[in-house]
Amino acid sequence: MSSLSENDKKLLREYHLMFEEIKAKGKTMSRWLVLFSFGSEVTIFQDDVEFTGFTKENYEFPQHRIKEGTDEEFISKNKQVWDYQSNLTVNNVEYYYPPENVKDNDQKAEQITELELKEIQHAVKQAFNTLIRDGYPYPGGQGADRVDIPVTGHPNLQSIFWPSRSLKISNFVYSEVQNSGASCAFAGELRRYDFMFPKALMVINPNFRYYLIKEKSEATVQASPAVDAE
Repeated sequence: MSSLSENDKKLLREYHLMFEEIKAKGKTMSRWLVLFSFGSEVTIFQDDVEFTGFTKENYEFPQHRIKEGTDEEFISKNKQVWDYQSNLTVNNVEYYYPPENVKDNDQKAEQITELELKEIQHAVKQAFNTLIRDGYPYPGGQGADRVDIPVTGHPNLQSIFWPSRSLKISNFVYSEVQNSGASCAFAGELRRYDFMFPKALMVINPNFRYYLIKEKSEATVQASPAVDAE
């Protein structure tokens, strides 16, 4: 997890603890979940179709966020990420454990199976398609309204629900400052970033197994479009 920011590590830790508490209560999950790098969570349904790649027909980068004529540069970066995440190997995915639970190198070295990889890959492709098809939530535009839902026992974690967008997608925001209104507002920009730079971060299966997708540094998007004000 060395390539993750400190905030990402804290988000993943709280996110993981939330599900472990659900598991401890004897509750179950029926679907796979995919968490993207800016906190968008996609619930996978069996009949969800897979994303097939970035084309002019299925993806348009929001032009107002960038300098004119630079959209191809950003889309090219997205294609690099997609090429990597749509062709995962057992070496690209690892089991996720909170740092305090990693006690020895044997646990770190544990490798996923080929069957797990096949299921993870399918879920990632489905999640990409669901996220991309849901579109870019323009500030104040159709589908921009959202509601924050406090996560019991996790005051620094907010779940953001979008009632006018796909019900398969929600957002999680981690903040040291406990301000639900600010987290709800910030979630809009995070959701937009996940649309502009989609990259799966974690996958959870119905048996509460957590998989972290390793970073590929050469596919990291370095540019940062101007903020879209609410």
